[in-house]
Amino acid sequence: VQKHLHELEGTRFESLPMLACVGNHEYQKGVRRTLPAIWQQTFRMPTNGPLDFQGSTYFVDFPAMRVIAINTTGLQSLRDYTRVYTWLKRTMQTRQQGQFSVVIMHHPVYSVAKGRYNVFINLFFRRLLNRADIVFCGHDHTYARHLPYIELVSVERPHAIKPALAAEKVIENEPIYSLLSAKQDTLVVRSYLMRNDSLVDEVVLTKDSL
Repeated sequence: VQKHLHELEGTRFESLPMLACVGNHEYQKGVRRTLPAIWQQTFRMPTNGPLDFQGSTYFVDFPAMRVIAINTTGLQSLRDYTRVYTWLKRTMQTRQQGQFSVVIMHHPVYSVAKGRYNVFINLFFRRLLNRADIVFCGHDHTYARHLPYIELVSVERPHAIKPALAAEKVIENEPIYSLLSAKQDTLVVRSYLMRNDSLVDEVVLTKDSL
């Protein structure tokens, strides 16, 4: 926790409010992984999440988007997956009309790094997260995106949605930050290198294109 905070010192993010998303490095290893009390004390996130995940799985509403954080490292049993899935489905459905749904989570549904694929995250959340407007994931130590989504039209599966077969804009072992700008029916995501603030990627999403 302290290491993450020190990394922000001297950057433009040092004095900004933070929405923290738990990853595997924040947990203490054991037969059952545990989240140290210092994390909850340092990052006091909203407690509107599911049972046993309050403060680490939550949502925050902004005028044009609902940001949803999922603690994927804490998913250690079928009950955990079921609780979080049910909560996530309800949270996505109850956002205000016109709000973009932005999800942040540590483990990716579609991994671009060798050995990082998580079958349970994919099986449980793939279809539901396909309905989100944009999903940010960590864990792979890369920057990549699966856009645009491809609609497959056939008699058997008239509305099947899946991501592009190959990830685009892959950058490895470089800290990246993204700035989101949401206004009415448009969401702009610009991604930059942390070391020199150079723009590396830009995506514009509109309600018509989603």
